[in-house]
Amino acid sequence: MCGININHEPPKGRVPAIDTEVHLFYRAFPRESGFAFDYRRGYTWQERTGDQLVAEMDHAAVEKAFLISYDGYDMPYYMDVVDADRGSFWGGADYCRHWAEKYPDRLLWFTTLRDPRDRYGLAPLERHLDQGACGIKVFPGFLETNIDDPILMDAYSMVQDKGRRVIFGFEDTNRPSTPSTLAVWEAFARVAEAFPNLPMQTNHMGYLDPREPEANLMYEVVRAHPNIYVSCSCLISMWEDEHEYPFPNYRERIHALRDGCGPTQIVYGTDWPWLEHLYMYPQLVESIRRHADFFSDEDRALFLHKNARRYLGENES
Repeated sequence: MCGININHEPPKGRVPAIDTEVHLFYRAFPRESGFAFDYRRGYTWQERTGDQLVAEMDHAAVEKAFLISYDGYDMPYYMDVVDADRGSFWGGADYCRHWAEKYPDRLLWFTTLRDPRDRYGLAPLERHLDQGACGIKVFPGFLETNIDDPILMDAYSMVQDKGRRVIFGFEDTNRPSTPSTLAVWEAFARVAEAFPNLPMQTNHMGYLDPREPEANLMYEVVRAHPNIYVSCSCLISMWEDEHEYPFPNYRERIHALRDGCGPTQIVYGTDWPWLEHLYMYPQLVESIRRHADFFSDEDRALFLHKNARRYLGENES
């Protein structure tokens, strides 16, 4: 499942892309569970399948995607915030593994790490890695700990021993039961020093505004550790452009992130389908291909696909 050969060729003249954060699920917070989410958010009433995602990828000339699985039991804090039962999020590891097995050259499955302090420990992680997961996604906010917690370090050791990778999501930090986002970034430096050969990615621009002074700590950590990559997907709470293509605020953030991290450690990502009610899937990548004039041709290729290939351990072509 984690094979890195790419057989799908992008249309001539378009820079290829790799999407470093997507999700699939049967239903997310369906109305049958009593939620009143905006009906334009199709994932609340309509399945988001691998077939649909791959069709979107074909349309946008996206070669492959990092498919991150989770369900209500993987993110209990978030379910509590939205006052949802754990079973109100239908999908998860087995569902995503099915689609990754159907499209092994297009969808690379990453499983979310459940709290290894419970009675099952790291057994679920080991099972998912043995089933073909390419790595893990770790949410310190949902686990209510920092990313250098010793039990999490044990999880990283298992991932490294199996030749896989780590992705972090720093959402829902900055609350009383968790370390702050900046404290998580300080811990990120310690984790990267302990595992210098383990490729690590953080989603959502590091959960910081790249244009603000607080991002300087992130820049220092990333520049000091070449095994860290920052994905440029936006959470809904970070999205400022509404429907205004070609998304000037989004591009401004990426420009700042390129300047702060350097061009070799930032990667493209969408977080599909969470923002699909705001823009069409091809629009985001085209805003970079056609309108990110702060990129040189080489830097654009690094951002859209070459850095992600290096994260995956591929030989750049």
